[in-house]
Amino acid sequence: MDQIIGLSSSLTQSAGYQKYRMTYSREHGYGRTVTDEYRQNRRVAAKSTRSKEQLVEALGESAGALEARNEQLRRDLARGATVADRERIEQEIATNEEKMTRRREQAASVVLGETPETVAVGSKEASALRRHLQREADAIKEAWDELMTLKRNVDTERSRVRWLKARYDATRKVLDEGGG
Repeated sequence: MDQIIGLSSSLTQSAGYQKYRMTYSREHGYGRTVTDEYRQNRRVAAKSTRSKEQLVEALGESAGALEARNEQLRRDLARGATVADRERIEQEIATNEEKMTRRREQAASVVLGETPETVAVGSKEASALRRHLQREADAIKEAWDELMTLKRNVDTERSRVRWLKARYDATRKVLDEGGG
């Protein structure tokens, strides 16, 4: 359920597309028309709004079903239940209460529109962003390669230090035994 709520927060919001663009034709002269980007944004925003409304409705139905289940469980308790059944029923009621609270919180977050801020970009800006991201990715790869080279050098030096220490220990042992 949390993944669905997360997806709903990423649904397109109305972006700041320019509504009109100036046009010119020999027959009509200068005029203005509604841009395709604006129309598309309005269609997507309307669909996103419908999807969010359906999600809030489904969350409400889920909370309602849990409430109905709790009412039934409370009636079962009132009619008398064994100790084991009473514990199980009380546990289920508590679990359902937590779920209902969570569903209401989720519905509120969808209604309040806790969504990340989005900004509309044109194709030139998108291309510039793509080039920038590629340069950054290349720089990260270079830095990673350099880091791996340094790591290999450190490993080599550690091996050399171990070899020198073993040689030193062997020489020390020979000298301690009186061989030198």
